[in-house]
Amino acid sequence: MNADPAEKGQPARILLGVDDIDAAAADATSAGAEVSPIETYESVMAWAEATGPAHQRLSLVQIKL
Repeated sequence: MNADPAEKGQPARILLGVDDIDAAAADATSAGAEVSPIETYESVMAWAEATGPAHQRLSLVQIKL
């Protein structure tokens, strides 16, 4: 098992499930976060990373069923 990232001097990451990743990414951007391009995996899952101004990390995930 990997050690807690905060113990390595890195901020913890929060994984957030969303219904609409495009809207969530736009909201994060308007709140001041830098958001990576949205990646889609086999039309089943979409994922993006957001980093806030104080280096907070958030992973946005949409499961497409």
